[in-house]
Amino acid sequence: MRASTLSIVEGIKTIGVGKRGNRALSAELALAIFDELKTEDIPEVVKGAFWGALVIKDIL
Repeated sequence: MRASTLSIVEGIKTIGVGKRGNRALSAELALAIFDELKTEDIPEVVKGAFWGALVIKDIL
């Protein structure tokens, strides 16, 4: 699976847009990301970018 087609990549783009462009994840996108995280298909670097974006935004 290509990283660019993953919902988690869309999530990174949504939460990683900067302080003034902060947007919440939609429920559908959050569920899709959660489902993807349960699989082995997501590259570790993508997982790290997602968790890092959450930490930077003080969400996690």
